[in-house]
Order: sequence, then C-alpha cells, then structure tokens
Amino acid sequence: MGTDALLSSGVTEKIFYFLRDKRSIEPSNPLNKVRKSRILLFLLVELLGFGATFAVTQVCPFPPIEREYG
Repeated sequence: MGTDALLSSGVTEKIFYFLRDKRSIEPSNPLNKVRKSRILLFLLVELLGFGATFAVTQVCPFPPIEREYG
C-alpha cells in the first residue's frame, strides 16, 4: 500500500516530471501547459509543508501527555 501511494502521489509525479528525459514526456501531459518555474515553486511549497508537518509530529507527542505539577 505504501509503494502504491508513493507512486501515485502528485508530489512524486512532479519530481519524476523533472527527472525524466524531455523526449520521454508525453505531449499530452498536463504539466506541459504550466511554466516549469511555477511547478517547481508549487513542489517546493508542498515539500516544505510536509517537512513542517513531519517536524511537528516528531516534536509534539500525540496524544498530548498530561503533566502534573505540584
């Protein structure tokens, strides 16, 4: 399940779009209609959002631990 989710992810699709040879990208690919700088900017925002979410989950325990003071 994890591999399938990773391969069908929009983030992974955009990363592969930049790693592929230009001749192997299909002309009907919808990413061809968007400026590459805009795709990279959106990809950067997605990865930063993921990094921030991951960092918060590593720092803040879930469920919150109740501490007794006194």
